[in-house]
Amino acid sequence: MPVTPTGPAALPLARLRELLSSSTTWQTWTASDDADEAAEDIYLVAKRPDAGESWSELRPMAIVDYAESEAWRRTRDSEMGQTDEWRFEVLFEADVPAEYADDLDEADLTLWMLNNVGAVLDEIWDSQGVTNPADGANTFIVLRATAMGAVMRTNDNADPTSGDALMLPVMVEAASI
Repeated sequence: MPVTPTGPAALPLARLRELLSSSTTWQTWTASDDADEAAEDIYLVAKRPDAGESWSELRPMAIVDYAESEAWRRTRDSEMGQTDEWRFEVLFEADVPAEYADDLDEADLTLWMLNNVGAVLDEIWDSQGVTNPADGANTFIVLRATAMGAVMRTNDNADPTSGDALMLPVMVEAASI
């Protein structure tokens, strides 16, 4: 049975998924009708294909998890009160589009992935991360996004469960104010 994220350590993962799924670029990329449907392609912490399911059936997708170090910090000062800061790792994955499958220099393929991920990040940046404070939360603001490496290609057509895919890990830093 799925566990619902609650509290100051787990809820931020869900807030970032909400921001990503609200991106019209993400909705278009995942062929989703709305943010709720787009959220189904964003997994918290980890994802493994179910029995009989392939990675290709899950893509495009994103996995939202905490970064390995300094993942969550709560501070208090006399002027601002309490501030929470989070460091997430978002792994974006997509199947290689058919029109680029034979592109050996991979420049167009890399730019295609960077264009898609960049457009999603632009949208969450422009939104300033405001979420519905109905749950008593402060405003969730994206402070920084950093690519954690180059676009990687699995290029594994021999394994039908993984397929030919692209991956780009991005660190997203956010805070509540």
